[in-house]
Amino acid sequence: MNAHFKDKVAVITGGTDGIGRALVEALLSYGAKVATCGRSHDKLYELQAQHPSLPLHTLVADVSQEADCKNLSILL
Repeated sequence: MNAHFKDKVAVITGGTDGIGRALVEALLSYGAKVATCGRSHDKLYELQAQHPSLPLHTLVADVSQEADCKNLSILL
């Protein structure tokens, strides 16, 4: 299954904690390019710092806010 995700793009909301973070880390390990968002700048910075050479893009966003969702869609 790992080869299935190689060079694919995945978008994960809530990538700083729990299931979202586990998905981000798993998909990165499978070779996917990952874009994720979360509400905590500090947690996103920490996540980015833990994976400096991997294709990980982060954005501070609250998906309950329409403007933040638009900003996330621009990132993609």
